Amino acid sequence: MCGTTRRVKLAGTTEPMRQLLRALGVVLILGGVGHAIGVVRFYVLSGLPDPNRLLLDVWIGESQLLGGAMFFAAFRNFQDDKICRVSSIMGALIVLAWAVPIVPVIFVRAPRYLLIPPLVYGLASVCVLIAGRRAGVHRVRSRSF
Repeated sequence: MCGTTRRVKLAGTTEPMRQLLRALGVVLILGGVGHAIGVVRFYVLSGLPDPNRLLLDVWIGESQLLGGAMFFAAFRNFQDDKICRVSSIMGALIVLAWAVPIVPVIFVRAPRYLLIPPLVYGLASVCVLIAGRRAGVHRVRSRSF
């Protein structure tokens, strides 16, 4: 999944995973910032809601920012296998901890188009977790010359 510092090559190519980590990191960070700006604007115009709604909006924003930061950290440290794997798995778990419980709530209470981001982020996070698991199991040592 991630590159390594010890000249260990992983089975298959790692470039698509590197690009996925970068894309997830950037999109989630921008989504978290956009969510925060939109929520603040909404609260300024319509007043503060009940504490449960406020905490829900904070939870969604912080999950996007933290998950995106972890994915981007994994992208930036792609050559260091340990840091990359830990960061990407943490990012995936953070995103899944937000996406899985929010999907049923959105399905029942909100327009259907709001289902797209948590479903896409959740599926991409599952892909990252699977790749992290496979990378830890299917290593092939290369010869160093």
